[in-house]
Amino acid sequence: SGDIMVSETGYPSAPSEGSRAVGTEEDQTLYLLRLLDEANKLNFVAVIWLAALNPAAGGGNSVLSNVGLRAADGANKI
Repeated sequence: SGDIMVSETGYPSAPSEGSRAVGTEEDQTLYLLRLLDEANKLNFVAVIWLAALNPAAGGGNSVLSNVGLRAADGANKI
């Protein structure tokens, strides 16, 4: 067996324009806490979040606009 790594995960903290995906800041926090808990229990070597800050995303990438762990200006979400 090899090492386990989660790469480029994320969860939206708000609905994105044109997307059916729904999220809230609380949902994002709960997902992150569960992910890190599971990674710790299962000895994952790494967990990589898609974006530290909300990216400026438009068009087909607008679904990514709320996946950052902080707002685009660096402010905490929660």
